[in-house]
Amino acid sequence: MAIKALDAANFLIFVTSNICDDLTNMKLNKLLYFAQGHNLKENGKPLFDETIEAWDHGPVIPEVYRHYSYAGDSPINDWDPDALSVLNDSDKAMLMNVAKEYCRYTASTLRNMTHRKKGPWDLVYVPETRNISIPLTVIKQYFDSNVASFTDTDPSFTDDDYVGYYDSEGYLVLPKEWDDEAV
Repeated sequence: MAIKALDAANFLIFVTSNICDDLTNMKLNKLLYFAQGHNLKENGKPLFDETIEAWDHGPVIPEVYRHYSYAGDSPINDWDPDALSVLNDSDKAMLMNVAKEYCRYTASTLRNMTHRKKGPWDLVYVPETRNISIPLTVIKQYFDSNVASFTDTDPSFTDDDYVGYYDSEGYLVLPKEWDDEAV
């Protein structure tokens, strides 16, 4: 059974609260889009049932966008600890992988990633029009054909597009100023 997109958003806010000080509504919606795509690819089913729409700045889950619209362009850092229990271990693992892979990108970089030619957003987007759903079949087909794994990197992005890096053993290394124990 699929979870609610707001529950997935809440979990992403929780797991990134200490390492990601730029989790805006736009970035959160892009992370959810990537979570949906990876879940469709790896598990053959949607992570959540809410519709993803093609808006000017990329894929958006309207319910999530409206819920966090109070933040404007500011980072979102409030999460509900009571809502974390609705996710199973598989859902949590998927969202953790998405957070580890995609939180290092800025919101604008994630936006650019979702705007690739012949990608799901590009195939359905009509300028200045909202409420155009991106079909799950289109998202799945794209992720099946174009996204090999969480660890693939896109050579068109520079080091300035990343927050942190993976060391030779595959561990995510974040800037020292993000390390609570080092302060």
